[in-house]
Amino acid sequence: MSHEILTSDQKAAADRLTIESGVSGRAMMEKAAAAVVEKIETHFPYTESVHVLCGPGNNGGDGFVIARMLREKGWHVRVSSLVDSAALEGEASAAAGEWSGPVARFEDTTPDPEELAVDAVFGTGFHGALPEAAAALFDRIRETGQEVLAVDIPSGVNGNDGTADPHTLHAALTVTFFRK
Repeated sequence: MSHEILTSDQKAAADRLTIESGVSGRAMMEKAAAAVVEKIETHFPYTESVHVLCGPGNNGGDGFVIARMLREKGWHVRVSSLVDSAALEGEASAAAGEWSGPVARFEDTTPDPEELAVDAVFGTGFHGALPEAAAALFDRIRETGQEVLAVDIPSGVNGNDGTADPHTLHAALTVTFFRK
């Protein structure tokens, strides 16, 4: 099934309109995470372990909620973050605060090809080059052949023009939340 998806600017406008209609950013994060968890259960039933990669913004917040929801369902979950939890702000900080497990830094993370990697590092607003720690981890993940599910868009892809950083992960499945 193919759908035309929104550009980064269109998605940001849609998010603003949703929040202006009375839906909280946190409610959107919970709903997005629930959709990702459902896709993981449907498309990756053979895996028992998930490694959630979280970034500094709301996409990373989605990742922390996904990790919490999967753990509550009995999955083995690891979380790695590009930044220290103390550097997170807003909804992402609140979501990280509800995660009760350990959080490893990207630099200290060893990929496991038996796990599903959930890419919740950067969302549709990304542009430019991936930070060195993300690029290095993504290269290690690709070398293992680890399967990847991307949240919103694979981290490293510019949502407006489709250009991608050369270290971008290749997702087996991308779960996005708005379409035309």
